[in-house]
Amino acid sequence: MAPRSRSPNSTNIIRAYKSASQLYLTKRFGEALTTLTPIITPRKDAPAAVSFSARGTRTKVWVFYISLLHALVELGSEDGAAAVGAVKWQSLASHVRSGAVWNEVVESGYAGKEEAVDEDVVINLTTLLLAHMSNQRTNQRRLETWWVAQERPESIHSAARLKILELYALHVLPTNGEWSEAKAFIDHSDALDEEQREAFKLALEQVREEMLLTEQKERELVQRREREMEAELQKAAEMAKIQQPKQPAKRSPLQKKSPQHQPPPEKQKSRSVAPPSGLSTRLSVLLKEVLPASLSSTRLAVFVIALLCLLARRDLRFRLRAALEAAWLKVRRTAGMATKVTYI
Repeated sequence: MAPRSRSPNSTNIIRAYKSASQLYLTKRFGEALTTLTPIITPRKDAPAAVSFSARGTRTKVWVFYISLLHALVELGSEDGAAAVGAVKWQSLASHVRSGAVWNEVVESGYAGKEEAVDEDVVINLTTLLLAHMSNQRTNQRRLETWWVAQERPESIHSAARLKILELYALHVLPTNGEWSEAKAFIDHSDALDEEQREAFKLALEQVREEMLLTEQKERELVQRREREMEAELQKAAEMAKIQQPKQPAKRSPLQKKSPQHQPPPEKQKSRSVAPPSGLSTRLSVLLKEVLPASLSSTRLAVFVIALLCLLARRDLRFRLRAALEAAWLKVRRTAGMATKVTYI
């Protein structure tokens, strides 16, 4: 039986991996994902092509895929939509943040065998979920399942083993608030020697202190923001009280009657004697013009003669009477309200 490294698909897998890597380096993440997808996606009648490749190639492909997902999610919704489309980006982000990506790797790359997942792939999956999931329960469960499934954990490469234990004991468990469990795991782990155990304990204590300090700073920041908001609200209330008495003063009736808003008497007279139409109104205007000059006997005599002539006609007497009454009423109003303009 031919070895996996010499599978007919091996060349295509390596070519797709290298092409996608070049696109990734130039930040063309959408094209990189499109190039990589065919070799990591199971077909209807067969597993994903990458599952038949050599272990080294398979590990490189899955580690690169995890890094590519991290880069895409880090873009954010706007840039991510520009790279792969809004719907696709939302799907990828949900795929990562829900932890479903771990199951995808196990099913598509390792035929559903949790224990077969390579150490470097586990490290990158754990790191991905730590970066994008606030709750690490899924991460904790997956790591514990993988670790228990190993028939000989001591056979794992020492560097990879230490890294996985570090992620689990110093990051995943503390994030879930399981400090006592983390300490107990370090104390009883057979994968650690005494020197490594002490180093892990010291690191765990430092992580705890850093998290407590971060929480304290966050509380202080929230309290400072609350105090600043209260101060701003109090200042706004004081400003409103200061400005409140000024508003009625602007609407005071006394100021509305202030002489500075009244037109000069000359304008009132000129507006009140605007010539209306019709015979009766013309007589009214004539009367208003003659009355101020009544001290002149000549003009008064002329006015009386003209008035007698007009009274000789019966049809004009009634009109004249009405005009005189209206004119006299308007004259009295004008004299009594010197500050008010009357429009006829």
